[in-house]
Amino acid sequence: MGPNNPWSPDWRPDTTGRRLATIRLMRWGALIAAILYLLVGVGAAVVEFGDRAITGIGVDLGVAAGTVAAAAAIAGTTWLVRPAGETPAPASGPVPRIVRSDVDTPAVMEALLGTTLSADANGCVQAGSDPTAVTLVWPRGYTVHGNAQSFEILDQANNVVARSGVPLDIGGGGVDHFQPTWTGKDCATATRFWWVGHISQR
Repeated sequence: MGPNNPWSPDWRPDTTGRRLATIRLMRWGALIAAILYLLVGVGAAVVEFGDRAITGIGVDLGVAAGTVAAAAAIAGTTWLVRPAGETPAPASGPVPRIVRSDVDTPAVMEALLGTTLSADANGCVQAGSDPTAVTLVWPRGYTVHGNAQSFEILDQANNVVARSGVPLDIGGGGVDHFQPTWTGKDCATATRFWWVGHISQR
């Protein structure tokens, strides 16, 4: 597995956008090839069955081809609009949520937290798991995509900076209590808070 595979230990976020452009180009090619294949198949059926293409078996073939073509178009459209260029995980559990600070940039504190990301029963993203979980405070503008079982954190430029279940070293530092200018207070259930800084994969 290379650095472009999200499950590889060598995975790194792609800040250039080239990985996303390549994936979308490949998916466009696959979608166009599927449509052309269906058109050729329908044409062959019409030639073989002649007048029957508009009645009986021909009608059945036309309906079947239309159904498959519609399914292929819907699947291709779904792939192409994926924001982070990755295959989404199936829906499972509550929608993940994060606590955000009122600052746009990561924390500059120099402490280091070795952990993996998880979501609690309410979908709140945290470091570790109960009862020793730590509430992570992300920069303003960061978002979370996915579901409670498999999710990813994106920065303001829509770059993936962290994924659930992947061992991470999270820079930053501890904070004593929840600040009134932060958002996501209902997720501040842990007894410890960590202001998120630079993140690297172990």
